[in-house]
Amino acid sequence: MTTNSLMIKEKQFKKIAITIKTTNACNMRCKHCYHALVGYDNIFLDIEKAKQIIDLAIADGYTIIDVLYMGGEPTLWGLDNFISFLKYQDFLKKTKSIIFKNTLQTNGLLLDDNWYSILREYNFNLGISFDGDHNNILREKSEVVLSNINNLKKNQLNFRLLCVETSKTIDNLVDTYKWFNAHGLDFKILPLFISGEASKHLELELDPDKYVDNFMKAYKFWIYDLNCNIDVSTFREVLSLREQTICNHRGATCVNNRISISPTGDIYPCGRPYTDDFNLGHINSFASISEIFNSVKYKRLVEIYNQRLKKCSGCEVFSSCLGGCISDAILEGYYSEPNNPYCIRTKKMILALYDFNKNLYEKISNDEKLLDYINPRVAKILKHVCIK
Repeated sequence: MTTNSLMIKEKQFKKIAITIKTTNACNMRCKHCYHALVGYDNIFLDIEKAKQIIDLAIADGYTIIDVLYMGGEPTLWGLDNFISFLKYQDFLKKTKSIIFKNTLQTNGLLLDDNWYSILREYNFNLGISFDGDHNNILREKSEVVLSNINNLKKNQLNFRLLCVETSKTIDNLVDTYKWFNAHGLDFKILPLFISGEASKHLELELDPDKYVDNFMKAYKFWIYDLNCNIDVSTFREVLSLREQTICNHRGATCVNNRISISPTGDIYPCGRPYTDDFNLGHINSFASISEIFNSVKYKRLVEIYNQRLKKCSGCEVFSSCLGGCISDAILEGYYSEPNNPYCIRTKKMILALYDFNKNLYEKISNDEKLLDYINPRVAKILKHVCIK
């Protein structure tokens, strides 16, 4: 391939992720909500500002734009605003050949037939915050949300549930998996972070050892569950973790390829809460995404991140963790330093996965017939990796 061809191909597939925080307002008050750090004001993002952040990306030649809608509760922005913004995407698809991918992170409370129609038309991916059989511990209005989730399933929309585990639920993680599997609902496991409202409920804080022990118990159950009919993305992703294996779903890969706009039009590195130190400026101050990435404040963020990576680089699980998620570290107040609660928990989990996965891969490599006793979804993955 010629140099010119490579340049054309790179330009054609230049990609950026944009988080649009439509509002800080929320129609729930969950016990663990990190958003309490910034409050629940009723400011809504101006639709023209939402379009403007897309224009900044196009000014830099980005042709693939992943849009994540967050809040507060993003659906409070209203269906009319969503439709207006999506119609603008249609215009850009036709006039500039821009490719869009849309993802909505929602509590699911307001979803109805009108929403289903738009979500289907624009092929949305959805993340619904719902904790399965123990949803009432942290969240409100479980019956309404579950009904809407079942309607999403009936409408064959793309979604998965985000399930938060706490000290009150972690001992029952196998049963939680069984609940999701029985209901045919894909889900992801998230450990509780002590931040925001969760700081007022320290009784929910997870013990790292107990979390890892129960995670591994549920993971092993999933590996050998011949009746599994759902995707557990957390388990599927860590199935690749073996010693010295880089696992790309982990790590702070958002640096220099994600940006976020707040309801006030201010620019932040991502949609998670940041202090004012990471307010990069108002959108009207920039003419392109590259100007944002080259700003003094963004460069400071990158420098702090690089310093943290140097401190992490000697860790025995660095090749898998890659320093972890910046936002997760910030939520627990340890941005520039390793060995925060998130770090300790993750390291313990990765080391446990190294041992189990390495042994599993060796067994399958030596005896292909063992795949008959493994979760068919797992067997499909292992067959490609282990069987020569």
